[in-house]
Amino acid sequence: MAFLRRKKPVIRVPSGKDAVNFRKLLFLPVKDTEDLLTNQAWERLDLRCLTLMKTKMLRASCIARGLPKKGGKRTLVQRLTASLTEQRTAEIRRRQEEEEEYQRQLDMLGGVWSFGSGFAGQLGHGDLESSATPRIIKKLRGRSIAHVYAGFDSDVAFAVSRTGDVYVWGKRTGPTGLPLGTSLAALTKLTYGHDSDLDASDEEGAEVAEAKPTSQQVKQESDDVLKRGSLSPTENIEEEGEEPNESDDEDEEGGDEDFVHPVKLLALCGEGVSHIAVGRVHCCANTKDGDVYTWGQNDHCQLGTEPVHNLSEALTKKARVRYGVDSIEPRLWERTVAETCVVTAVDVGTNHTFAVTDKGEMLAYGATYNTNDHSSLARSIAKLQVSQISCGAMHAGLVTTDGQVYTWGSGDGGPEELGDLEENFCAVPGRVEGMENFVGRPCSIACGREFTLIATKPYIGPTREEVERRKQEQMQQSESIVRQTTVVKDEQREQLERIRQGKHATILAHLNAKFPKCSICTTGLICPGFQPNSENPTLCKHCMHENRKHQDQRKAHDRTVTLVYLTQAVEKLGITVDFSVIPDIELEEELEVELDEDE
Repeated sequence: MAFLRRKKPVIRVPSGKDAVNFRKLLFLPVKDTEDLLTNQAWERLDLRCLTLMKTKMLRASCIARGLPKKGGKRTLVQRLTASLTEQRTAEIRRRQEEEEEYQRQLDMLGGVWSFGSGFAGQLGHGDLESSATPRIIKKLRGRSIAHVYAGFDSDVAFAVSRTGDVYVWGKRTGPTGLPLGTSLAALTKLTYGHDSDLDASDEEGAEVAEAKPTSQQVKQESDDVLKRGSLSPTENIEEEGEEPNESDDEDEEGGDEDFVHPVKLLALCGEGVSHIAVGRVHCCANTKDGDVYTWGQNDHCQLGTEPVHNLSEALTKKARVRYGVDSIEPRLWERTVAETCVVTAVDVGTNHTFAVTDKGEMLAYGATYNTNDHSSLARSIAKLQVSQISCGAMHAGLVTTDGQVYTWGSGDGGPEELGDLEENFCAVPGRVEGMENFVGRPCSIACGREFTLIATKPYIGPTREEVERRKQEQMQQSESIVRQTTVVKDEQREQLERIRQGKHATILAHLNAKFPKCSICTTGLICPGFQPNSENPTLCKHCMHENRKHQDQRKAHDRTVTLVYLTQAVEKLGITVDFSVIPDIELEEELEVELDEDE
């Protein structure tokens, strides 16, 4: 019956470095083994291997970890498994919390936020995923980004820092300005190096950890790194001996992947770029000194760099579309304009380029047949103080002087979170939500094809604790005002009730004394009180009953004898009652008006 035997479970026994660390976990105090293993090492550790150990070893491990040593092997295994699982859960949770707090601190340094379609890496998050809400590009945090640029029909984006560095990311086949066949890994290494203090990746953390041979050195150097703020908490301790995925030779070979991370465009770094106009197939950059750089396709001579045509002169004259020489990397306008000409602004379309000089002259290159301005501003935009505006393929966005961001149009033009891009259209500008909590003021915006970039300044303002404290103070003040208002209203109601009770007593005494009630007419106000008939004074003019029938007195405790009832009786009798003896009688109308308004 061997085929009925239960199959033995496959238990993964630690080996090499994992075996050494596992032995330390078992036979060292818990405090000495904190942060000994990384999250990946904890995941590789199969605690079922405890069942393969001898009882004496298990008991010794329980003693070292401060656990009870009594019990059989199964009990000891369960006890150690629970202790190690608890330690693993606590360490992973603590590292996650530290990482989240670290990421929040980095977000407050300012950077570039992006959202929308990311199929070509144009969001810069290191993947090809789309995002409906703004997310910060981790590679650009704390790098003093001042401006961001994107094209209305392009999958490439640019960012310029205050120090003059130019970053580019997006589709490889787009007008990035980077040399052909350049590897993303090589450019990333050249841009950020191995000691980036704000965008360290998991691979970089592993390289740092390779130089740490012992656990004590790991802990010592990790504390030092945290004090310097050079790496995130979860990247302080990485497994030793981990080999990199790619060699240096492979980094230099190039590739065909899109630039999903921002990399430096070295050709423009240090040139003082003030603006970059991004088009579908070409781009144009303007510097602070008035120089112009263009790069990309030149099929309509839109680069403006004295194109040398591929066709002969005779064929060029007959051709409907003129073709110039493309420029992969940025090329300076040397002969396009005079040396004394200073270009102050540039912009690009699908197949054409415009430039504005300091004298107000307009220069046009390429297919300039489509130069009509068809844009129009809605009435709602006219009310806004706009500091910058950018146009995308099917939407537009703007930044106001008070740091608010508005978008409208279709594709990525709605202020709400996007669903189906084809079904979203917003003709009225809507404010972009999701960047209010402890995020710096937006300073620049760029609209691409179904995606948007927003640059923010470093956050300067009250901390989270101060905001919570102010909210609590406001709530306490509001509650105090409500309580005080309630007390005042209660006092007013009591005062009004005393006045009404005084009126009730005064009217009741006056009617009982001079206008006794008829004993026969007990329903309503058929007879409000005895008043002599003008023809027969012995009869009541209201009920025509004799005077001797009017001997009843109205009682104060009678529920039917209300103030309204007595007031109606006085009106029917046509008499006037003196209320001057009642305190605060002159405040009755004012109190009634105030209480009616509150209700």
